[in-house]
Amino acid sequence: MISLKSNPDRSIPSQKAPVVFDSTDDLDQMEAKSKAHYLAEKNKKKAMIMVVISMLLLALYTIFFLYQNASTYYKAAGQIESINQEIALYDQEILPALEAQKNLKRAAFDEDFQQLNQALEETLPNEAEKLEIVRLLESFSSEVAFTSPPFEFNAITFGAEQQMDGYTIIPVSTSIHSSQDAFSNFLALVDRSGLIYTDSSQADILDNVVRLMSISSININYRGVDEETGRDEGLDFSVKLNVYYVPDTLNPNSNS
Repeated sequence: MISLKSNPDRSIPSQKAPVVFDSTDDLDQMEAKSKAHYLAEKNKKKAMIMVVISMLLLALYTIFFLYQNASTYYKAAGQIESINQEIALYDQEILPALEAQKNLKRAAFDEDFQQLNQALEETLPNEAEKLEIVRLLESFSSEVAFTSPPFEFNAITFGAEQQMDGYTIIPVSTSIHSSQDAFSNFLALVDRSGLIYTDSSQADILDNVVRLMSISSININYRGVDEETGRDEGLDFSVKLNVYYVPDTLNPNSNS
């Protein structure tokens, strides 16, 4: 018979003992570690996404920036060439033309100024020039006598000069026998004296200016008509003129 006996020395296979937590602190620590790991992974993913987005934006900006600058760079050579051509055109054509135009205008201005200065000196001289006054009246007499005779000066007398504030007056007295037309021409001469320009636009200077003068008094005697010939005998008139000049020290046109 076979007897079955237990062998006290034979060991019983060991079984894995279940994990037993001693306290709730270990659970809290594991939960905290798990949560921290989750947050770390989540933040890592976010960081990666931000890095990718930043790289994409940087790439787009770089492409845009390089495109614009490359376009500007490629256009620069043509623009520089165009500017150089404009500078050459200005130096070679425009600037000389402007300089020539300036010189022409300056020459025209200098000529006009010289004519104006001469006209001013003739209308308002810086000396008495009494001989020129006599020549003026005699020249006028010859001109008028040729077109509207008669016109004859009987005498020309100069009075004492009168010093005024800024100018001097030369009194001139004369007696004249003339026709009515010649008398009107004489008055027109006095009225035209002192004028420099042909009209109010002051564009053209008179060819023959007349020294400034004015009539202070005039007496007229009409001779009437000759009964036998029917001819108009004309007028006898005596006139007192004031002729003007500005001494050297006051005349702005004086060269002294």
